[in-house]
Parts: sequence; structure tokens; C-alpha cells
Amino acid sequence: MAHKVLIIDDEEGLRLVLMLRLEKMGYEVFQAADGLEGLEIAKKENPDIVVLDIKMPVMNGYETWRRFRAEDRLKKIPILILTCERQSNDRFWGASMAASDFITKPYDESQLVKRIEEMIRESKKKLKK
Repeated sequence: MAHKVLIIDDEEGLRLVLMLRLEKMGYEVFQAADGLEGLEIAKKENPDIVVLDIKMPVMNGYETWRRFRAEDRLKKIPILILTCERQSNDRFWGASMAASDFITKPYDESQLVKRIEEMIRESKKKLKK
């Protein structure tokens, strides 16, 4: 069974490039252009990991993260923050979020994919305990 990845980012090109790379590796990939759409997809699809942008229309990444953590069904899903934010307060906020990681754009695609794989493995180990 393929692991599920949900990409929530308003940059369509980024979503498509990452989706194609992950699908070639055997992942099942879902995508959303904003946090509200991403929450709805997550409730239906129960992804193994979420790749989340911060600056988005409708619902930004901070609010999206808060809502994921408030939902019993979604709160244990690891969230990888992927954003162009470089200010120290955004980096601190992203780094301090439980069960999450923080990567800034531009990013190295192979390192991003490697981190997605690591976070899924770590999450599965925690669930088995």
C-alpha cells in the first residue's frame, strides 16, 4: 500500500513538480491550493504526511497547522513546513511545532523527498509503540 502525501501550497508549479517526483517513487499524492481545501482532503484521505506552505490565500499555514492539531483524526499526522519565510520568528515558530520540520524555499528536491521519507518512517514507528 502506497504512503499518502498531501501537498498544501498555493504555487501550482511547485505542487505539480513535487507530485510527479513523489508519484514516480510510488507515493499516492493529493494536493490543495489553500489550507481549507487541504483540511477537507486530509479528512477524506488520511495522509501519512502533509507538506504545508505558510503564505497562502483563504487560510494560511499557521492556521492550517492549528486546525490539524485540533482535530483528533488529524493531530498525529506529521507536517513538513515548506516556505520561503526566512524571518527568525517564522523559523522559530516552524521549528517549535510538535512533530514537524521546517524547510525553506528554494529547496533541494532530493533532500526534501528524503526528509518526507524519514518523517513517514518516524511517524510509523511512533504509531507502533
